[in-house]
Amino acid sequence: GRYDLYQAAMEKIEKRPLTGYGVKSGITHPITYKWGKIDAESKHPHNVVLEIFLDAGILGMAGLLYFVWIMGKEIATRE
Repeated sequence: GRYDLYQAAMEKIEKRPLTGYGVKSGITHPITYKWGKIDAESKHPHNVVLEIFLDAGILGMAGLLYFVWIMGKEIATRE
């Protein structure tokens, strides 16, 4: 199920933690995992945080969080 998919996604993230696999990486680097006795494959992890880490790595996640923080400050300081 989802837990197995998340576990497989985390294992892929551990292999390329800094930069990830690139945008829409599931097309070229699908996540393979066991679903019961079935070998399964997914193009995305069905979890936005895991997908960002898979696509963009720590650097991409840090950039996204920085962007959200800047936008939040901008919105908060508007009159």
